[in-house]
Amino acid sequence: AWDVTFATVTPPIGPVGLNEPPVTLRALPKSGKRPQRIQLWGAAVRMFASHPVSGVGPDNFRLRYGEYGSLATADPRVHSNNMYLEILAGGGLLTLAAFGWLFWRAALTFGMAAGARDRHVAALGSGVAAAGVAIAVHGLVDSFLTFTATYTMSAIVLGLAASAASSIGTHANRFRRHDP
Repeated sequence: AWDVTFATVTPPIGPVGLNEPPVTLRALPKSGKRPQRIQLWGAAVRMFASHPVSGVGPDNFRLRYGEYGSLATADPRVHSNNMYLEILAGGGLLTLAAFGWLFWRAALTFGMAAGARDRHVAALGSGVAAAGVAIAVHGLVDSFLTFTATYTMSAIVLGLAASAASSIGTHANRFRRHDP
C-alpha cells in the first residue's frame, strides 16, 4: 500500500496566479492499491476502441482510465505504463501516425549515424542509437512522455543522432560523377 502524500505547488505566475497566495499547497489523496499493468493496458485499448480517430485527448488517460478499466477508484497520477498505448488512447490514429513518422525518421537517423564511415562518428552514432533503442524498448512498460527529465533526454538523444547523421554528408552531390 502506498502511504505517501504528494502536494502540488502553484506559483503565482501570469494572470491566473494574481489573486492567489505566493505558494498554494494542495494535498493529493493517498493512493491505495495500484492497478496492474494488464488492467491499465486493457483500459487503454478500450479507450482507443471507443475513440479510434482522435483518442480521449492528450494526458487524459490518467483522468479516464477508471471508467474504462472498471475500477471503483482511480488515482489521477497513474498512467498507462506503455508509451505506445498512451499515445493511442490519448491521440488515436492521428497521433499514432505522427508518432509513427517520428519513430521511422528517428530509426533512419540512428541507422545513418551508427553506419558512418568515420569511426568516431560511427562510435557516437552507435551509442546514440543504443540509447534510442533503450528508450523505445522502455516505452513498452512505461509511459514517460509527461515527465520533463525523460522527454528532455529523448530530445537530446534525437538531437545527437541528427547531429551525427548530418556529418555524414548525405547530399546527392556526393554521388556525382567526376569526369576528367
